[in-house]
Amino acid sequence: MATSNNTIAHWLTLVEDRLKSLKKANQALSKRQRAKRTRIQEGGTCTRDIAKVLITKKEAKRLKQQKTSSEGNNAEARPATQQRCSNCSKTGHNVRTCQEVKETLDEGSYVASN
Repeated sequence: MATSNNTIAHWLTLVEDRLKSLKKANQALSKRQRAKRTRIQEGGTCTRDIAKVLITKKEAKRLKQQKTSSEGNNAEARPATQQRCSNCSKTGHNVRTCQEVKETLDEGSYVASN
């Protein structure tokens, strides 16, 4: 009986030690995740004045892009295209509603091509 008590006590000690190390690792991870980003990618600290300038530039760039896209003068914008039927390549319908397929089906000469 004494052997099993010693084994349980030893096992309990190991479990408590593991629990302490996991708690410590969890606290370190939580601290890193809560930490605010204080450096910009090029390096160095970001002061309040620099941050205001960066935010203003970013906002101005966003407004400029929004303005050009709303005016329609955006060189990257493509003209809208209509979808075409994959059977006859005409616009305004799709394969399911294609008249050419219905005509060939009605004639009985339709052959499935796969």
